[in-house]
Amino acid sequence: MGIGKPRTINPKCRVCGEVLTEKNWYWYFRKSRKGISLICKTCWYKKRRDWDKNNPEKSKAITHRAHLKRKDKNRNCIYKREYGITLEEYNTILLKQNGKCAICGSETVGRKTDKNFIVDHDHKTGKVRGLLCHKCNAILGMAQDNIKIFEEAIEYLRRT
Repeated sequence: MGIGKPRTINPKCRVCGEVLTEKNWYWYFRKSRKGISLICKTCWYKKRRDWDKNNPEKSKAITHRAHLKRKDKNRNCIYKREYGITLEEYNTILLKQNGKCAICGSETVGRKTDKNFIVDHDHKTGKVRGLLCHKCNAILGMAQDNIKIFEEAIEYLRRT
């Protein structure tokens, strides 16, 4: 058979009895066998929705566990892709900053929807500078990382 999906001849769903094309089935690859599921995607979704409706607590617990497993993995992938650091390196930076914003020293990350400090990096070099709260990151972004703008702002504040 080789590597890849095994060939099938439009199988029949055990629930609805429909004869469907390959795209309407889930493929599985196990050590002992490989092939397609016994019920089509539509029937599987209906069966899953019914089970979720009849078992709300179990469904919620399963979904929550799956979310927790993916959460750190997803954050790690995002940090690697966007900033070239791992989640472990992020946590190391956070420890060096004593769990506070690198600029204002705030322990709160900012907006209610934010759960983590924002990774501040140089847009030209890509080098990570530190972790910031939402407000401090916004200030740097609005000034486009231009020191002259900050100096002018300081002078303005001193005059008033």
